[in-house]
Amino acid sequence: MYSVGLAKQYKHITWECTTVCNYSCSYCWPANHDGVNRWPDELQTQQLLSTIEQFRQHQPLSLDIMGGEPTLWPDFVDFCKQLGNNTSITFSTNASRSLRWWSMFDAPVDEIVISWHPEYTDNQHIMRVIELLHQQYRTVVHLMDHPLYTAQLNDFYQQLEHSNYQINCQVKKLQHPTNGTMISAAGTTQSFSRTTHERADFLQTPWLVDNSEVDINEFYNQAHNQFQGWHCELGKDYLYIQADGEVFGAACRTGGSLGNIYDNYTYQPVAQTCPHVQCLCKADVQLIGKTRAIL
Repeated sequence: MYSVGLAKQYKHITWECTTVCNYSCSYCWPANHDGVNRWPDELQTQQLLSTIEQFRQHQPLSLDIMGGEPTLWPDFVDFCKQLGNNTSITFSTNASRSLRWWSMFDAPVDEIVISWHPEYTDNQHIMRVIELLHQQYRTVVHLMDHPLYTAQLNDFYQQLEHSNYQINCQVKKLQHPTNGTMISAAGTTQSFSRTTHERADFLQTPWLVDNSEVDINEFYNQAHNQFQGWHCELGKDYLYIQADGEVFGAACRTGGSLGNIYDNYTYQPVAQTCPHVQCLCKADVQLIGKTRAIL
Protein backbone atom coordinates (compact mmCIF):
# COMPACT_ATOMS: atom_id res chain seq x y z
CA MET A 1 0.00 0.00 0.00
CA TYR A 2 1.41 3.40 -1.03
CA SER A 3 0.37 6.51 0.88
CA VAL A 4 0.67 10.30 0.87
CA GLY A 5 0.15 12.44 3.95
CA LEU A 6 1.57 14.57 6.76
CA ALA A 7 3.92 13.51 9.54
CA LYS A 8 1.77 15.45 12.02
CA GLN A 9 -1.88 16.02 11.26
CA TYR A 10 -3.60 19.37 11.23
CA LYS A 11 -6.88 20.56 9.74
CA HIS A 12 -7.25 22.99 6.86
CA ILE A 13 -10.25 25.00 5.64
CA THR A 14 -10.49 27.21 2.58
CA TRP A 15 -13.45 29.56 2.87
CA GLU A 16 -14.86 31.89 0.24
CA CYS A 17 -16.47 34.26 2.71
CA THR A 18 -18.31 36.43 0.16
CA THR A 19 -18.78 37.27 -3.51
CA VAL A 20 -18.90 40.97 -2.72
CA CYS A 21 -15.94 42.86 -4.20
CA ASN A 22 -15.25 46.47 -5.10
CA TYR A 23 -13.26 45.31 -8.16
CA SER A 24 -14.58 43.59 -11.30
CA CYS A 25 -11.37 42.42 -12.94
CA SER A 26 -11.76 41.13 -16.49
CA TYR A 27 -9.79 37.96 -15.68
CA CYS A 28 -11.74 37.11 -12.52
CA TRP A 29 -14.57 34.58 -12.47
CA PRO A 30 -17.80 36.67 -12.54
CA ALA A 31 -19.23 34.59 -9.68
CA ASN A 32 -16.38 35.79 -7.45
CA HIS A 33 -17.58 39.41 -7.54
CA ASP A 34 -21.29 39.25 -8.44
CA GLY A 35 -22.43 40.38 -4.96
CA VAL A 36 -24.96 37.53 -4.69
CA ASN A 37 -23.45 35.94 -1.56
CA ARG A 38 -22.80 38.49 1.13
CA TRP A 39 -20.96 37.87 4.39
CA PRO A 40 -22.67 35.79 7.11
CA ASP A 41 -25.05 37.39 9.57
CA GLU A 42 -24.61 36.99 13.34
CA LEU A 43 -26.44 33.64 13.54
CA GLN A 44 -24.60 32.23 10.53
CA THR A 45 -21.28 33.35 11.98
CA GLN A 46 -21.98 31.40 15.18
CA GLN A 47 -23.02 28.35 13.13
CA LEU A 48 -19.80 28.62 11.17
CA LEU A 49 -17.66 28.91 14.30
CA SER A 50 -19.43 25.94 15.88
CA THR A 51 -18.94 23.80 12.78
CA ILE A 52 -15.26 24.74 12.59
CA GLU A 53 -14.80 23.59 16.19
CA GLN A 54 -16.55 20.31 15.42
CA PHE A 55 -14.40 19.79 12.34
CA ARG A 56 -11.02 20.61 13.87
CA GLN A 57 -11.57 18.31 16.89
CA HIS A 58 -9.09 20.27 19.06
CA GLN A 59 -6.37 19.95 16.43
CA PRO A 60 -4.37 22.81 14.88
CA LEU A 61 -6.24 24.60 12.11
CA SER A 62 -5.05 26.43 9.01
CA LEU A 63 -7.78 28.73 7.66
CA ASP A 64 -7.54 30.47 4.28
CA ILE A 65 -10.14 33.21 3.80
CA MET A 66 -10.88 34.41 0.28
CA GLY A 67 -13.52 36.47 -1.47
CA GLY A 68 -14.72 38.55 -3.08
CA GLU A 69 -12.96 41.01 -0.83
CA PRO A 70 -12.92 39.83 2.82
CA THR A 71 -12.06 43.24 4.29
CA LEU A 72 -15.45 44.62 3.18
CA TRP A 73 -17.11 42.37 5.79
CA PRO A 74 -17.75 44.64 8.80
CA ASP A 75 -17.20 41.79 11.29
CA PHE A 76 -14.11 40.32 9.61
CA VAL A 77 -11.66 41.24 12.37
CA ASP A 78 -14.01 40.12 15.15
CA PHE A 79 -14.55 36.78 13.41
CA CYS A 80 -10.80 36.15 13.24
CA LYS A 81 -10.47 36.93 16.95
CA GLN A 82 -13.10 34.30 17.81
CA LEU A 83 -11.21 31.40 16.22
CA GLY A 84 -9.00 30.87 19.24
CA ASN A 85 -5.50 29.57 19.77
CA ASN A 86 -3.57 27.16 17.57
CA THR A 87 -5.17 28.67 14.46
CA SER A 88 -3.18 30.01 11.53
CA ILE A 89 -5.21 32.48 9.44
CA THR A 90 -4.31 33.57 5.93
CA PHE A 91 -6.49 35.91 3.93
CA SER A 92 -6.38 37.40 0.45
CA THR A 93 -7.09 41.08 -0.18
CA ASN A 94 -6.80 43.72 -2.87
CA ALA A 95 -5.61 46.11 -0.11
CA SER A 96 -7.96 48.85 -1.27
CA ARG A 97 -9.21 49.76 2.20
CA SER A 98 -8.00 53.12 3.48
CA LEU A 99 -4.69 53.56 5.29
CA ARG A 100 -6.68 54.54 8.37
CA TRP A 101 -8.53 51.19 8.21
CA TRP A 102 -5.29 49.25 7.84
CA SER A 103 -3.62 51.22 10.65
CA MET A 104 -6.35 49.99 13.02
CA PHE A 105 -6.30 46.42 11.71
CA ASP A 106 -5.47 44.05 14.57
CA ALA A 107 -6.82 40.64 13.54
CA PRO A 108 -4.68 37.70 14.78
CA VAL A 109 -3.69 36.57 11.28
CA ASP A 110 -0.38 35.01 10.28
CA GLU A 111 -0.29 35.84 6.60
CA ILE A 112 -1.79 38.51 4.36
CA VAL A 113 -1.80 37.88 0.61
CA ILE A 114 -2.08 41.17 -1.28
CA SER A 115 -3.12 41.02 -4.93
CA TRP A 116 -2.03 43.77 -7.33
CA HIS A 117 -4.76 44.13 -9.94
CA PRO A 118 -3.54 46.47 -12.72
CA GLU A 119 -7.03 47.40 -13.96
CA TYR A 120 -7.88 49.00 -10.59
CA THR A 121 -4.92 49.29 -8.23
CA ASP A 122 -3.55 52.61 -7.04
CA ASN A 123 0.19 51.83 -6.91
CA GLN A 124 1.00 54.54 -4.40
CA HIS A 125 -1.74 53.37 -2.05
CA ILE A 126 -0.91 49.67 -2.22
CA MET A 127 2.78 50.43 -1.64
CA ARG A 128 1.90 52.36 1.51
CA VAL A 129 -0.30 49.47 2.71
CA ILE A 130 2.57 47.02 2.16
CA GLU A 131 4.90 49.37 4.04
CA LEU A 132 2.43 49.44 6.93
CA LEU A 133 1.84 45.67 7.12
CA HIS A 134 5.11 43.94 6.34
CA GLN A 135 6.74 44.55 9.71
CA GLN A 136 3.90 42.96 11.66
CA TYR A 137 2.56 40.23 9.36
CA ARG A 138 3.95 37.73 6.93
CA THR A 139 3.12 39.57 3.73
CA VAL A 140 2.86 38.03 0.28
CA VAL A 141 2.31 40.13 -2.84
CA HIS A 142 0.92 38.65 -6.06
CA LEU A 143 1.21 40.73 -9.22
CA MET A 144 -1.37 39.80 -11.85
CA ASP A 145 0.37 39.37 -15.20
CA HIS A 146 -1.93 40.96 -17.79
CA PRO A 147 -0.20 41.62 -21.14
CA LEU A 148 -1.82 45.06 -21.48
CA TYR A 149 -0.07 46.19 -18.31
CA THR A 150 3.41 44.64 -18.69
CA ALA A 151 5.26 47.93 -18.33
CA GLN A 152 3.34 48.87 -15.19
CA LEU A 153 3.89 45.42 -13.71
CA ASN A 154 7.64 45.51 -14.36
CA ASP A 155 7.90 48.97 -12.87
CA PHE A 156 5.99 48.01 -9.71
CA TYR A 157 7.93 44.75 -9.37
CA GLN A 158 11.19 46.70 -9.49
CA GLN A 159 9.93 49.10 -6.83
CA LEU A 160 9.12 46.20 -4.53
CA GLU A 161 12.35 44.33 -5.24
CA HIS A 162 14.49 47.40 -4.52
CA SER A 163 12.57 48.33 -1.38
CA ASN A 164 13.52 47.16 2.09
CA TYR A 165 10.14 45.48 2.63
CA GLN A 166 10.31 42.00 4.13
CA ILE A 167 7.86 40.37 1.76
CA ASN A 168 7.45 37.49 -0.65
CA CYS A 169 6.54 38.63 -4.16
CA GLN A 170 5.47 36.62 -7.18
CA VAL A 171 4.15 37.43 -10.64
CA LYS A 172 1.00 35.38 -11.22
CA LYS A 173 0.08 34.05 -14.65
CA LEU A 174 -3.58 34.58 -15.59
CA GLN A 175 -6.07 32.28 -17.26
CA HIS A 176 -9.26 33.26 -19.04
CA PRO A 177 -12.16 32.82 -16.55
CA THR A 178 -14.45 30.97 -18.95
CA ASN A 179 -12.37 28.91 -21.37
CA GLY A 180 -9.17 28.33 -19.39
CA THR A 181 -6.84 29.68 -22.08
CA MET A 182 -3.79 31.64 -20.96
CA ILE A 183 -4.07 35.42 -20.84
CA SER A 184 -0.48 35.91 -19.72
CA ALA A 185 2.34 35.50 -22.19
CA ALA A 186 4.59 32.45 -21.90
CA GLY A 187 7.85 32.90 -20.02
CA THR A 188 9.59 32.55 -16.68
CA THR A 189 7.70 33.80 -13.64
CA GLN A 190 9.51 36.46 -11.59
CA SER A 191 9.63 36.16 -7.83
CA PHE A 192 11.67 37.01 -4.74
CA SER A 193 11.38 36.00 -1.10
CA ARG A 194 12.74 37.76 1.96
CA THR A 195 10.07 37.63 4.65
CA THR A 196 11.30 37.39 8.24
CA HIS A 197 8.00 36.04 9.58
CA GLU A 198 7.71 32.28 10.04
CA ARG A 199 4.45 30.45 9.63
CA ALA A 200 2.86 28.48 12.46
CA ASP A 201 4.95 25.53 13.67
CA PHE A 202 2.39 22.92 12.68
CA LEU A 203 2.49 24.13 9.07
CA GLN A 204 6.16 23.14 8.95
CA THR A 205 5.37 19.48 9.55
CA PRO A 206 7.04 17.20 6.96
CA TRP A 207 5.03 15.98 3.99
CA LEU A 208 5.49 12.27 3.43
CA VAL A 209 5.26 9.99 0.43
CA ASP A 210 5.56 6.33 1.41
CA ASN A 211 6.83 7.54 4.83
CA SER A 212 9.73 9.49 3.28
CA GLU A 213 9.90 13.29 3.52
CA VAL A 214 9.35 14.95 0.13
CA ASP A 215 9.34 18.60 -0.99
CA ILE A 216 5.83 19.20 -2.23
CA ASN A 217 6.86 21.92 -4.69
CA GLU A 218 9.38 19.64 -6.34
CA PHE A 219 6.83 16.81 -6.34
CA TYR A 220 4.30 19.13 -7.95
CA ASN A 221 6.69 20.64 -10.51
CA GLN A 222 7.74 17.18 -11.66
CA ALA A 223 4.07 16.28 -12.30
CA HIS A 224 3.94 13.48 -9.73
CA ASN A 225 0.57 14.81 -8.57
CA GLN A 226 -1.35 12.12 -10.42
CA PHE A 227 -3.69 10.15 -8.17
CA GLN A 228 -6.38 8.95 -10.54
CA GLY A 229 -7.88 5.77 -9.10
CA TRP A 230 -6.44 6.42 -5.64
CA HIS A 231 -8.50 6.33 -2.44
CA CYS A 232 -9.12 9.83 -1.00
CA GLU A 233 -10.58 10.66 2.43
CA LEU A 234 -12.60 13.70 1.39
CA GLY A 235 -13.68 16.00 4.20
CA LYS A 236 -11.50 14.34 6.84
CA ASP A 237 -8.74 16.94 7.22
CA TYR A 238 -9.67 19.50 4.58
CA LEU A 239 -12.86 21.42 3.74
CA TYR A 240 -13.57 23.83 0.92
CA ILE A 241 -16.50 26.12 1.76
CA GLN A 242 -18.14 28.20 -0.96
CA ALA A 243 -19.59 31.66 -0.36
CA ASP A 244 -23.10 30.18 -0.46
CA GLY A 245 -22.18 27.84 2.41
CA GLU A 246 -21.89 24.62 0.38
CA VAL A 247 -19.18 22.36 1.79
CA PHE A 248 -16.84 20.14 -0.24
CA GLY A 249 -14.13 17.74 0.86
CA ALA A 250 -11.69 19.06 -1.71
CA ALA A 251 -11.07 22.12 -3.85
CA CYS A 252 -11.75 19.95 -6.91
CA ARG A 253 -15.25 19.29 -5.48
CA THR A 254 -15.03 15.55 -6.14
CA GLY A 255 -17.97 13.72 -4.59
CA GLY A 256 -20.23 16.76 -4.64
CA SER A 257 -21.48 18.82 -1.71
CA LEU A 258 -21.27 17.39 1.81
CA GLY A 259 -24.00 19.77 2.97
CA ASN A 260 -24.35 23.45 3.77
CA ILE A 261 -22.38 25.06 6.59
CA TYR A 262 -25.43 27.11 7.61
CA ASP A 263 -27.97 24.32 7.38
CA ASN A 264 -27.34 20.59 7.16
CA TYR A 265 -23.58 19.95 7.24
CA THR A 266 -22.24 17.53 9.85
CA TYR A 267 -18.67 16.30 10.07
CA GLN A 268 -18.65 13.03 8.16
CA PRO A 269 -15.71 12.24 5.86
CA VAL A 270 -16.63 10.49 2.62
CA ALA A 271 -14.18 8.15 0.92
CA GLN A 272 -13.95 8.60 -2.85
CA THR A 273 -11.89 7.24 -5.71
CA CYS A 274 -10.04 10.11 -7.39
CA PRO A 275 -11.37 10.65 -10.97
CA HIS A 276 -8.82 13.30 -12.00
CA VAL A 277 -5.65 12.81 -14.01
CA GLN A 278 -3.90 15.47 -11.92
CA CYS A 279 -4.50 16.87 -8.44
CA LEU A 280 -4.19 20.60 -9.17
CA CYS A 281 -4.63 22.07 -5.67
CA LYS A 282 -1.68 21.78 -3.28
CA ALA A 283 -4.06 21.75 -0.31
CA ASP A 284 -5.74 18.69 -1.82
CA VAL A 285 -2.35 17.07 -2.44
CA GLN A 286 -1.18 17.64 1.13
CA LEU A 287 -4.26 17.20 3.24
CA ILE A 288 -6.48 14.59 1.66
CA GLY A 289 -5.32 11.18 2.86
CA LYS A 290 -4.46 9.27 -0.31
CA THR A 291 -3.61 5.61 -0.65
CA ARG A 292 -3.45 3.06 -3.43
CA ALA A 293 -3.07 -0.68 -3.29
CA ILE A 294 0.02 -2.41 -4.66
CA LEU A 295 -0.94 -4.15 -7.89
